[in-house]
Order: sequence, then structure tokens, then C-alpha cells
Amino acid sequence: PTLRALLGLPHEGDGHNLLPLMRGEAESARECAVSQCELNGVGERAIRTHEWALLVPEGDESRKPQLFSKPDDRHEVNDLYARNVERADELDAQLRRILGRG
Repeated sequence: PTLRALLGLPHEGDGHNLLPLMRGEAESARECAVSQCELNGVGERAIRTHEWALLVPEGDESRKPQLFSKPDDRHEVNDLYARNVERADELDAQLRRILGRG
């Protein structure tokens, strides 16, 4: 999308036009980042915003979801899930929508 914008072409498909970010007209290219990984039936999905990081394990009942405050806890050490279940649920719903899981 950035190259298309530089060439004056319309945006098509996935991705973000980074020109506003490069020109200092925006602080971020996106509202959140989403990741998902799996190996041998065990994995994790995550959503990261400017304020929060929610990590949701999958396929391993011994692991519980974790929520971290961003950018204060950049090393993700202090799990705030138990004190912010409602916010974690909101982020999880957003994550599910993005991943097409409801």
C-alpha cells in the first residue's frame, strides 16, 4: 500500500499505507497487532495495542491467559489479567473478530 500510494495508485488488499507515519502525520500505522502460532497442537494467539498485550494460550489447559500493561511493562513480567478480566474479555473479543472466530 505504501508503494501504491507513492505511485498515486489506489489501495488494494491487505496492508497499511505507511506514508502518514513516515511524514510524521500519524503516530502509528495500526490500532493493534495480532499474532497466532501453533506447534503440535499447542499454541498461542495474541493481540497488542498501545495500552495492552493479551496472550491467550491454546491447547494447553495448564496455561492461563495473561494481560500486560503497555508500554510500562515492556518485558511482560506483571500479569494483570486477574484485576482486569473485563478488559481482557474485550480484547479477546476483538482478537476473535480479527481472526474470524466470532
